[in-house]
Amino acid sequence: MKLLSFIPSDKNIDFFQNNINKYASDLGFDGIETMAGSYYPASIFKSVDIRGIHLMYFPTWLDFWKGDRETLIDDFVDEEGIKGYYGGLNREVLVDYYRDEFKRSKELGVEYMVFHVSHVRPRDIFTYEFEYSNSDVLAAAAELINEVFTGEGPLLLFENLWWPGLNLESVKETDFFLESVNYKNKGLLLDISHLLCSGKNIKSIDSGVAFLREKIKSLGELKNQIKGIHLNFSSSGEYLEEDFSEIQEKWEESGRIERYNIEVSHVKNIDTHQPFESYEILDILKDIPYSYLVFELAYSSIEELTEKVKKQMKYFNQPT
Repeated sequence: MKLLSFIPSDKNIDFFQNNINKYASDLGFDGIETMAGSYYPASIFKSVDIRGIHLMYFPTWLDFWKGDRETLIDDFVDEEGIKGYYGGLNREVLVDYYRDEFKRSKELGVEYMVFHVSHVRPRDIFTYEFEYSNSDVLAAAAELINEVFTGEGPLLLFENLWWPGLNLESVKETDFFLESVNYKNKGLLLDISHLLCSGKNIKSIDSGVAFLREKIKSLGELKNQIKGIHLNFSSSGEYLEEDFSEIQEKWEESGRIERYNIEVSHVKNIDTHQPFESYEILDILKDIPYSYLVFELAYSSIEELTEKVKKQMKYFNQPT
């Protein structure tokens, strides 16, 4: 099944509600993956052919889960910054939020949900010096997931990132995480761009192809747990060679809103979510038994999205 990732915003909410089904169908898609959190009423989504829901992602959450107030103040400046980010000061905020999203996903009748399994402190995105290990994050994520996702429901897919957590560095750790999750209807969602971001030396489509071939081969039987693919491309090798000390210094001196803007800009320079412009993509993915192939691309307008989708579609036909 081929799906289009489309996240509604205030500037395109009418288009999303009234035109997205036809738009996606005309481009060759079978439906939509989106976010359907509480920031929009459920009625917005009922007319949309939603197959997958991308659950909310809090990049920095583990210290909040552990109740480490000192670290949280360091990251978010003050209690108002903490409340602005999480919606409260108690870890039950996260449980309640994801329970609401789980409930909405079932009410909308979606086929799958996507959950990021990752944690990174804001300043660490500049230094790549991380406080927690993969196993620390995976264990805490399983704890949170087991509190939220109980009983029957849609397929729950865990998405990789390049920060500590589910970054697919270790098959053993990933297997242990999946076994630790009690929810039965589960699997992995492989985000190609995120996987490429874990290769710091990728500077071209050719080096990206070579990296992916080797990385997917190294997964062994674990690749059989991959039920969904986010198709996209990033080559951040040249950017990651830059000196980020000046950016980090500006971040340190800023208030919470300005810090957030700096963080977003920096991460978007690493993870660009562009089309994967290589005819080798289908060969790379052929041994993965996925059910959902999602075009998840960065865009700032419908026109830009259309152009990028058409560019990506080109590589699903062999050159003559």
